[in-house]
Amino acid sequence: MKKKTVYLCIFSEKGRESVLWHRNLGDSLEEMGHTVLIPQGIPLLAALHQANDLMWNKAQREELSEKILLDFKKQLQANKHIDLFIAYLFPQQFSPHLFTEIANLGIPTVYFFCDNFQYRDILAADYAKYPTLNWVPEIDAIPFFKASKSNYIWLPMAANPHLCKPIKKEEHVDISFVGAKLAYRRDLLSILLHQEFSFRVYGQGWAAPQIGNHVSPLDTATYSHDNMFRLQSYLKFKWLGLQNRISKPYIQKNMQLFSNLGIEYEKDFQQIASQEYYELTDIYAHSKISIGINDQIDVLNKNPIVIYSKLRDFETTMSGACVLTQGTSEQPHLFEIGTDIEVYHTKEELLEKTRYLLKSPAKRLAMRAKAREKSLNSHTWQHRFEKLFNYLNIF
Repeated sequence: MKKKTVYLCIFSEKGRESVLWHRNLGDSLEEMGHTVLIPQGIPLLAALHQANDLMWNKAQREELSEKILLDFKKQLQANKHIDLFIAYLFPQQFSPHLFTEIANLGIPTVYFFCDNFQYRDILAADYAKYPTLNWVPEIDAIPFFKASKSNYIWLPMAANPHLCKPIKKEEHVDISFVGAKLAYRRDLLSILLHQEFSFRVYGQGWAAPQIGNHVSPLDTATYSHDNMFRLQSYLKFKWLGLQNRISKPYIQKNMQLFSNLGIEYEKDFQQIASQEYYELTDIYAHSKISIGINDQIDVLNKNPIVIYSKLRDFETTMSGACVLTQGTSEQPHLFEIGTDIEVYHTKEELLEKTRYLLKSPAKRLAMRAKAREKSLNSHTWQHRFEKLFNYLNIF
């Protein structure tokens, strides 16, 4: 395979919030022998925060896109040739005309995005038609791209085997879940509390008695220089929440799905400080069963919970975990259910299969080996890039 040069534009500067994606996408390309270029000196993270806080207008989107384009041209001149532009940017963070400008230079463009349900209206109407190809990880999101008559390819999430390595460790915890605290997850996992087995939860927010807003008024550790901006964003967020409650009658009903279960449940959960890969693989190794939850929450929609296979399904299997995860439309295409992984669809099935696997140590051991084998053979990022490049006919 001929080695190429890829310009990879991820929503935040390398080394900050997007380090996970640079390690998965960028590192995987480099491990394949390709050259990876990234934007230099562009405030992508600040733009993302302002876009998410609804304080980012069309002119600012176009300004950021122009900065990316200028950097792209500068690196194109320095490297003489760039074969592909890949962007993982959030809608409203940038102008989709960026894809057009790069395509005019004779270079194909790919738009990778993995929150297609939350942003489906703006993606289909304003973004999907501009890139050469849309990389769609969720199989149930394909109708959005078909409806907009946009070019797309379904390539599910994957994992980097150099980051997600199995380790040998005694199983001293029966059940574990790794992930941030959300009310839906808290409600789902509550059926595993006060059972005959040990259960641990690791991740952000589980030590707090309440489930806070996504936008906090002040965060002095990170935003000490612009607390006024954060306060304005917080007030705007709260006002929009009020508007939506008034204008959409089902919002109040949906919010009941995310209600706090009561402080008595907090004592059953544990928290770790961070989730580096070595900590994750350690948790998967010492847990007899690793629980997965594939939720996307959007209380503004009539059906506020969307279920699809997320990154964690691939990280756990690549790490050789015994995985019991929430069933999705993708999984029958990706894994052999009952051999590579087990799935559940309801609270009751979660408890039933948990008890079944705990009583079946030989099956758990076999599932660990099969999960790792399937992921190595089918679900690395290199597999995804090979299909992408073949589809684009650039290799």
